[in-house]
Amino acid sequence: MAGQLIWTLEVLDDIEAIARYIARGSTVHAGRIVSEILERRLG
Repeated sequence: MAGQLIWTLEVLDDIEAIARYIARGSTVHAGRIVSEILERRLG
């Protein structure tokens, strides 16, 4: 049984930092990665 996911500001900041890092090489890939993270956790 899966537990409830709680999005903290720290987690959202981490996701944003990951996106910024990836975007240095590709903004397209950064968007895809963030979308995948959110879809897997919300879906």
